[in-house]
This record gives sequence, structure tokens and C-alpha cells, in this order.
Amino acid sequence: MSGGARTLRGVRSHLDYIGREGQGEVETDEGVRLQEKGFEKDLVKDWDLDLEAHRRYTERAIAAGRKPPKL
Repeated sequence: MSGGARTLRGVRSHLDYIGREGQGEVETDEGVRLQEKGFEKDLVKDWDLDLEAHRRYTERAIAAGRKPPKL
């Protein structure tokens, strides 16, 4: 993703910009073409669900493997 977006809000703003607020067309990696105004909210919401599930698993996996340092 260009634009340096590091948050979902930043990604949504960037997609809104490149979609020209419904005036332009954006094609997903699945070949779906999105043009209607507000598509970025639904797209980012879908991405967030996937990221949220992955994020929870990753945090548990990291926390379970940590041990305090020996002094």
C-alpha cells in the first residue's frame, strides 16, 4: 500500500483518495472492481476482521513462549 499508511484509518483514507471518492475505480487482488462511494469502509472492515483474528493468535503465541531473562 503506497502512502505510508500504518493504521486502518490511514489505509481507508488512502483508498478513498485513490478511488477519488467514488469517481475512480479500484480493482482488488481478486479482480473485483469497486467504484461506489464508501467502498473503502467495507473493504477495510473486511480486512480488519482478518487481521484481528490473526493478531489475537499471534499475541498469544508470543506471550506463551516468553520467559524472564536470567540475571
